[in-house]
Amino acid sequence: MARNRIHLSLRWFTAADRENGVDAYLKYWIALETLATNTTNINSLNDTLAATSKVSSQKAKQDFRASRLFDLRGRIVHGGYQKGLDAWLLKYIESLYIGALFQKIGMECERRAEYLLEDGKFEVSKYFSKS
Repeated sequence: MARNRIHLSLRWFTAADRENGVDAYLKYWIALETLATNTTNINSLNDTLAATSKVSSQKAKQDFRASRLFDLRGRIVHGGYQKGLDAWLLKYIESLYIGALFQKIGMECERRAEYLLEDGKFEVSKYFSKS
């Protein structure tokens, strides 16, 4: 089962890489959700992200903001939101996916998402305003 989920997630990830904007975001999200969640509960994703960065689930929840990314997915799917989805956001969700993938297959994570957050050029919270 895990192998099938990894394979399916990679298909979504590859499809996302050929898109931009909301189409890419949704495909990256589906890839990440397929890989790293067991239910519709986002906590399993936080647990996976915590394992990639060797922090607590609470710290991963605070730092990576997966629940806010999930909310953004909902705003796109259910509300038709299409603004402000630039290359930085796509790079960030791509980085979360790569970390989760490495963790799931037992490889050392490069911690790309953490580096994006630390270098100061990317601020994930700017994508969560309701405007």
